[in-house]
Formats: sequence, structure tokens, C-alpha cells
Amino acid sequence: MKRRLLLRVYIVAVVLAFLAIAVSVVWRAGTTRAFQYQQAAESFRELSRETAGLWQTVPLDKAAQTLARRIVVPGKPRPVMVGVSAFDTGFDYLWATDNRFVPAGFDPKYAEGFPEHVGTWNHARFVRTFEVPHGEHRMMTALYPLLPRSSLYEILRDALYAALVVLVVTILVALVALLKGRTAAEAGPLPERGPAPEPIIPQNQPSARRATPATPATPATPDAGGSAKIQPEERLRERLDAELERAGFSEQDLSVAIIEFTGDARDEAIYREQCEAVRSFFVFKDLCFETEGNALVVLIPNSTLSEALGLMERFQRHFWEQRVLWNREQADFHAGVSARAARLVDADRILGECRAALRQSRNTPGRIVGFQPDPQKYREFLTHRPA
Repeated sequence: MKRRLLLRVYIVAVVLAFLAIAVSVVWRAGTTRAFQYQQAAESFRELSRETAGLWQTVPLDKAAQTLARRIVVPGKPRPVMVGVSAFDTGFDYLWATDNRFVPAGFDPKYAEGFPEHVGTWNHARFVRTFEVPHGEHRMMTALYPLLPRSSLYEILRDALYAALVVLVVTILVALVALLKGRTAAEAGPLPERGPAPEPIIPQNQPSARRATPATPATPATPDAGGSAKIQPEERLRERLDAELERAGFSEQDLSVAIIEFTGDARDEAIYREQCEAVRSFFVFKDLCFETEGNALVVLIPNSTLSEALGLMERFQRHFWEQRVLWNREQADFHAGVSARAARLVDADRILGECRAALRQSRNTPGRIVGFQPDPQKYREFLTHRPA
């Protein structure tokens, strides 16, 4: 009986060892992907700044040549595709390492999603718009690999080595047990020592089986009322007026963003995921409010319009990471942003500006639009407005 128990323990240990190897592969792949994403985000931030400077200061042909040399600088994360395009006339510049990263027909609408045959889990897409002379705008898109072949090779190689070690140890233990069994058989039967006591293991096994399901490992389920942490719409105007008054008294700025999601608001699971994405990113949880439609309002204190737009771009990347975990890669949002900008405005005024920017964002590739107020014109409007 002791040998059988040891055999069972050993089999369980071998199975757990192989499971640990599989878990380590998944964990290392996820860690590598997260690290590569951070590196890619920093690289794109620097590359997009340089590209905007080139397109604003030098002719297009020289700017494209300089950008082509910049992309292949050793020691820095290298994108597999970089494109600079105008919204109406197509591409100014397109660089790709392989045909599968080139959009068919060079259609600028490809920037709304990944090119065909390119996975969203092992690639990251970054988009930035900037202004060039004569009031025109350009959109820069870059595609970075998140799981390079060299990193995957190291992960799989280490996993293969570990699996071989477990397999070799298993074979050696089996050979040792087999040799000991033959030696014991050749030595002959052991002398009898009287009647064997009644075994107790069979009596304990049923109780062990009954005790096992009594304490199952219950997986953690999301809080069904988690969306309650998003403030209701009834409190929005009162709180926004209070924040505007506080910002005006302290001579600080205040930004407001309306985030309209593309998911189905009637689906409780989808709505809960959207609320959790907002709560996990924005610092002030009591400044996130529900509003009509599938949208949320976020108040961003002590933040200018440009700072709020940068924050919304970071939230966009955070949301794209979350939608991969949700297995809803089509999920996205539009956002309209406005700011107090040294004006004495009320809640209805700034919410109306946000909604105007939100309507414009639905036709904008970047999906985020800011309402740029003119404080001087607003003061003139208040001065000439009849009492």
C-alpha cells in the first residue's frame, strides 16, 4: 500500500510539474508582451514627435528620407509598419517590413483597425494626429511587434529544457523502481509475521471523497453592483457646478470629457466592463458620472485641455489593452473634451461643448476631439449679451 501511495504522489508531482511549465510559458509571454508594449509606447512617443517636426519644417521628400533612417536605428524598438497619411488624399509616406503589413490599395481607412493577417495580441497599433503648415493635418500610424521571435524562442527553449528534465527524471525513477521490484522478486517472499492488520485506508477514502467537494475553490466573480461606483447622472450638474466654482476661485483649470462607448449598453456584462475600465484608470472615482446613452462623463480637475487630451489618449491605450482581455477587440469609444480655460462657465455650457466635440469625434480617425474655447471672445460675448 505504501508503494501505491508513493506512486500516486509521484504521478501527481509529475503532472503538476508539466502544468507549472505550461503556466510559466504563459506568464513569461504575458510579461514580455507588457514590457514590449511599454517600450513601443515610449518609442512611438519619441518617433511621432520627430515626425511632426520633420513634416512641419522640411520638404516632404527629405522628411521621408530622414524618417526612413530614423526607423531602423539600432538599439531602439523597430516598428514593422509606419505610415503618415492625410485624411483625404491618402499616404504621404508608408514603410513596412513585409507585404502583410501593407494595406490593400493603400486605403487610409485601414488606420481604423489592424491590417489583415496581423494579430492584435502580438502587435500594438499607435495613432497620432498633428498639424502641418497651411492648416492641414496628418495622421501617423505605427505598428509594433509585442512578441519578437527571439523572445518566443527563449521562452519555448527554456520550457523544452524543463520538460526534458522532468521526463528524464521520470524515466530514471521508473527504471530504479523496476530494478528494485526485480531484486525483491528474485530474493523470494518475506517470512510471515502473523496476520496482517485490517487496512484503514479504504475506510478513510470515502470520507476524504466526501470532504473534497465540501470546500470547492469558487472563482471570483465580478461584483454585480460594481457599476454603482459610477456616480448617477442626477448628481452630475450639481457636482460639475461646484467643481467649476472651486476651480474659478482657485484660478485653476478644469476639463470635462464625455466618453461614448460602442458596446451595447443593455448588456450588463459589457456595461460593467466599461465602468471598470474607467474606474481603474481615472484617479478620482467620485468624479465619474453616468449620462444618457452608452456614455460616461469624467471630470478632470486642475487639467488644461491639452493635458486632458493626452490623458484621454493614454486611456485609449488602456482601454485597448482591456478589450483584449475581454475578448471584445471590436470594442472602442469616442470622446469629446472641453475645459474651463479661464472662463466663468456653468455645467450646461461646458457639457454642451463636450457634446459638440463628441459629435465631431465620430467622424475623426483618432476618435478623440477637444473643444478649443477662446476666453477673450467668450468675455466679449458675456459683455454684449443682454441682461
